[in-house]
Amino acid sequence: MQAALNHRMTEEQRLITNLPPEEAAATQATTKATTSGAEMYWPQLDGIRSLAFLLVFVHHVGRIPQAQRVLPEVILKVVDTISAWGWVGVDIFFTLSGFLITHLLLAEKKQFSSISFKLFFARRALRIWPVYYLLLFFAIILVPVLHWQSLNLKLYGEFLLKQGLPLALFCGNISMAFPSVMIKFMKPPDVFLLLPTWSLAVEEQFYLTWPFLLKILPTPKAIYRLILALTVLSLAARALLWYVSHYLVHMTYPVSLYYYFTLSHLEPLMAGAICAVTISYFPEFKEKIAKLKTHIFVALGFLIVFCTAVFPEISKNSYLNIFMFSCVAMGCLLFLVSALVSPAVAKIFSNKVLASFGKLTYAMYLVHMYFISLAEIWLQDLFKVPLTSPFFWILKFSLALSLSYGFAFVSWHLLESRFLKMRKLFRRHA
Repeated sequence: MQAALNHRMTEEQRLITNLPPEEAAATQATTKATTSGAEMYWPQLDGIRSLAFLLVFVHHVGRIPQAQRVLPEVILKVVDTISAWGWVGVDIFFTLSGFLITHLLLAEKKQFSSISFKLFFARRALRIWPVYYLLLFFAIILVPVLHWQSLNLKLYGEFLLKQGLPLALFCGNISMAFPSVMIKFMKPPDVFLLLPTWSLAVEEQFYLTWPFLLKILPTPKAIYRLILALTVLSLAARALLWYVSHYLVHMTYPVSLYYYFTLSHLEPLMAGAICAVTISYFPEFKEKIAKLKTHIFVALGFLIVFCTAVFPEISKNSYLNIFMFSCVAMGCLLFLVSALVSPAVAKIFSNKVLASFGKLTYAMYLVHMYFISLAEIWLQDLFKVPLTSPFFWILKFSLALSLSYGFAFVSWHLLESRFLKMRKLFRRHA
């Protein structure tokens, strides 16, 4: 993800000249702008990706079972809280996507007075498709073929029609809201190869529509109005789908009906978009916001405490979920703004370890649920670690994270980086 830049002096450089010496040094060390063609890179956003992934990872590893709760009480409470709320990591990913994609498209529009859909889609495909379709091939084609002797062809055909085809067309967020045939056909750990792909479908649908809207809107005021309208639409759609899930449709996991659906999960994408629009059209506003960073931290802290204290867990399908998602999106926006305007926050998340880890989170996110399930199976069957062992959760966490990172490392060097190099062929030049 990149954001185009075509200024004689970048806004970051202008901000640095107006900061005290110690803050200017921190900003220079943590906000590296590269202007190869029309790109900009914020290293702290890679660090935020690391945090987002780890939140989702702990959420899916789950709480520490009662028989294994030998760690200090403080650590247990932290793990419990993250396990309950780690799903917000996906919303952080959405906010980053909304910010970076909007910034890139607006910079291209300012530089060329238009947006090239063909080039934009080509760059997105080179980033998203290789690992995604490799995973689909493995889960939908290769795994069933390897079990051909026991393959139920009728069920397999139904699975291909109801899940395989939508996933191939990036509509899996809709089909996976009703995963009954997939659960019947695939067993753990193989089924977990597909479950995380719903969010890729949401992002791809965003990529297929957002550039067209930005191209036809002539002014930032019009874009702000669109963002507000889509935010209201998301809230209304979620309210309607919550009502359907609660009163009309009996589902195993009713939250998925509005959590997976793009039109009812737009707020985090719009949170990133409004931040990008402001920076793109009103860069001087960033200086004013920077003076309020203490207030932003206080507001973010209050929002975190408020959400965890007031809202029930997402799986309870409470009517409060309608408003909870909006509060989470606001928290994502505050977090993103703090990372962009605060040298201290930027420095923390620009840490080389976090940033390098963050670059691999795309592939790790796609396979982490598979490796969590596989780690649990291996620990019990291969390493004979009993479920009552006080170290089982820690071992599962460590083994699954190591396997996920190993896959992503190999994927990056053998597959992803090779396709990413091709993106230079699809950049516009003056």
